[in-house]
Amino acid sequence: MDRFELANFNLNLLLALDALLGERSVAAAAKLARVTPSAMSHSLAELRGLLGDPLLVRSGRAMLLTRAPRRSVRRCARCCSTRNACWPAARPSSQRRPSVAS
Repeated sequence: MDRFELANFNLNLLLALDALLGERSVAAAAKLARVTPSAMSHSLAELRGLLGDPLLVRSGRAMLLTRAPRRSVRRCARCCSTRNACWPAARPSSQRRPSVAS
């Protein structure tokens, strides 16, 4: 994978990547991220272009990780968990802690 300009990187793609790597299914990742399968498919296409790697390839009915993302799964998960800790409002509503205004 070549380096790319981080200033131009859509950080929402990091969440899509985390869902895709975890679920290994566009439909399941879309459901997890609360977007349409079409939107997740577009995110996967954008990630493939940015990273210069197919990331996931179809093998029968399953999708397998290519070599590059297998090395990055833990780093991506760590980055996403840090992001969720820093910006809790960005978490899905089912994972947010309730707060009471005083």
